[in-house]
Parts: sequence; C-alpha cells; structure tokens
Amino acid sequence: MASDDDDVVLRFTIDSETDRQYSRFNARNTELIVRLLPPAVGDNQEAITHFQASVNDLFDYALRNVDDPDMVGVQYITRSIY
Repeated sequence: MASDDDDVVLRFTIDSETDRQYSRFNARNTELIVRLLPPAVGDNQEAITHFQASVNDLFDYALRNVDDPDMVGVQYITRSIY
C-alpha cells in the first residue's frame, strides 16, 4: 500500500475484529473476518496478481502489532455470501 492516503488502494474490508486474551497460556488471539474486494474499475491486473496483493496487504494489517518472538498461526476459511 502506498504511504500517501490518496494513493491507498483498498483491497479488503474488515467485517469484524475480535481479540481474546488467554492469560493461562500468555497468549492472545485476534480473529479477523474480512472480505477481499474486486479490482478497481480500470485496473488491468490479472486476478491472481490482485489476489496475491490483497493477501499481502491483509497480512501486513494482521501482523501490525506482532513482535519478532511471537508465534503466529493463520487459518483461512472461505464462506459463501450468497
């Protein structure tokens, strides 16, 4: 994503973000439910290129508060919205 807000391309929306603390295990869980957005009108990116960029932006967002020694797990679930 670009540094200037006018140049930021939104590739996903966050439907919900939930944090849970597990003090017994000194662990925290953050659950994000997101929707990946389609390419902008006039964007000539291939579908797979757009998907990869969207997932990279999502990981950047999800990992923004993670420290180097932290362990991270990722679960990807697709849901039909029909």
